[in-house]
Amino acid sequence: KKGKLEGSIYGKTTISAMLTKRQNEVLQLIIQNPSITRDELVNVLGINPSAVQKHIEKLKENKVIKRVGSDKGGYWEVID
Repeated sequence: KKGKLEGSIYGKTTISAMLTKRQNEVLQLIIQNPSITRDELVNVLGINPSAVQKHIEKLKENKVIKRVGSDKGGYWEVID
């Protein structure tokens, strides 16, 4: 089941286990380039802007990422 907390290491649930495949793809792109824009994510993933926004919102909701700074000059921070 997508999004279900499953898979753990030493009793600790891994972040990737609670995310969908697409959310993991977005997260990996953010890890590779914290300054990546939503438009760049759209182009790399080949999906609609609304879908990218949905995945980003879910990652933020799950406290996996947060935005630091402005939309234009900021970057994504992955939360441990």
